[in-house]
Amino acid sequence: MVNVIVRVTDASGVLVPGSSVILITDSGTVSGKTDNGDGTFSATLSIPANSGKDRVQVTATRPSGDIAGFATV
Repeated sequence: MVNVIVRVTDASGVLVPGSSVILITDSGTVSGKTDNGDGTFSATLSIPANSGKDRVQVTATRPSGDIAGFATV
């Protein structure tokens, strides 16, 4: 398992509390998403041992569907 922290920022890099994000992954599952109330979200990424991947991409999208950002772990 990997702990994931997502930071929601504006164009100036300032955290934006009250935002919504949807976390998706190309392998495994993201669970336990928590809004920390300060512009960040915490979650846990679980990757099956037999996934055959040495890297997994996690994408954060807004409810409107635009991609907010992504990371490869």
